[in-house]
Amino acid sequence: IKTVKKKSRSGQSFPLEEKEVLQLYNERLVNRLEKKLEELEQETTERKRGAERQGELLRMLEASLNELYVFQFETLRFIEVNRGARENLGYSIEELSCRTPLDLMVEFSPDSFGKLLDPIRTGEQKRIQFTTTHRRKNGTLYPVEVYLERSTSESSPAFMAIILDIT
Repeated sequence: IKTVKKKSRSGQSFPLEEKEVLQLYNERLVNRLEKKLEELEQETTERKRGAERQGELLRMLEASLNELYVFQFETLRFIEVNRGARENLGYSIEELSCRTPLDLMVEFSPDSFGKLLDPIRTGEQKRIQFTTTHRRKNGTLYPVEVYLERSTSESSPAFMAIILDIT
């Protein structure tokens, strides 16, 4: 067993009793644990605030009167469509999840839409803007202005579109 010594204010060393050694060890351990708990509480609070901000942003986007679409980079199938778009189109989210923008735009073929997307796919352009006509579920048509860009997510590339009903 190693003898533990403590220095007094005058600089002299003196041996500590085993009980004192354990008490010092416990105090240091408790101090480190308290510090770690404070760090974890702060991290948890920051994550909670971030999640709350993210949730609020998602609620705002969902409630927007503008039509907001997110669709897959390769298949073009819709991933997300906000309430403003769903209500204007007359489709449910389930119905839209198996559709693509080509199902809504009457003026584009798969080839012409692919050519329109090419500059974004290659990175030549960050965003494109164009006008077209959308077809609602009930068959009625309405003119729209489209702002289309590629999402910045590397894990699952997608397109994002903001659609303005210009009737």
